[in-house]
Amino acid sequence: MYTIPQALATIDSNTAWVLFFSACGWIGGTIQFFEGLRLTWRDKVIGLPLGYVCIILAHDSFFFLHYDFWFNEVHHWYFNTTTYLFAAWPVIEVIAIVWLVRVARTEVAPGLPPWAWYGIYGLFQVTAIALYCLLQTWIDDPLRITGWTIAQVINILFMIPMALRRKSTRGQSRLMAWALLLGPGSSTLFLATSIVPSLLTALYWVASICIIAMSIAYLLLYEHYRRQEKLAAA
Repeated sequence: MYTIPQALATIDSNTAWVLFFSACGWIGGTIQFFEGLRLTWRDKVIGLPLGYVCIILAHDSFFFLHYDFWFNEVHHWYFNTTTYLFAAWPVIEVIAIVWLVRVARTEVAPGLPPWAWYGIYGLFQVTAIALYCLLQTWIDDPLRITGWTIAQVINILFMIPMALRRKSTRGQSRLMAWALLLGPGSSTLFLATSIVPSLLTALYWVASICIIAMSIAYLLLYEHYRRQEKLAAA
């Protein structure tokens, strides 16, 4: 697909766009994550879908646990900085997951024994990590760039089903919807292609347009339920 020296040279010659798309991803994703935790506290229902936190933990921990590769083999300022930024996230995510899984049980499976509920989630988490690692070994992608696109897609993938199931804005906010649309759900999809331009194929464009449309659809769905709630309150 590409060589590591080619990708590093592209970063150095395309630094402005790489940093722009990176900033969109980090800012939008961070807003989504901590806004989701705030909404969980406020509404007593999960503000972050379990499918999202399950896969994002697999992605972030996989990236950070390869720190020796980034520092000693790649040894480039962009990946060194990115590794530092990822350092705390797996720990934060594990703490958040422990809380979110407990809150989710009350809403999703109140009649299920605790051991069964936590066992099911644990099985999903282990499966997500195993499948993510397996996927990375299958793809000819020495810098694991495609994993970043996967991480952006799952930011929005589980939000619409959660909103439709609740038929309300509980656990959601306008800030989260816009952060998803402007960051992970649109601009950040092109971070990988700014580093490896050969990824920007017709199929990638189709997939990106679908994700952007999904992000817009989620924002509109949120506004629909918000209007319904306002009318009901009036």
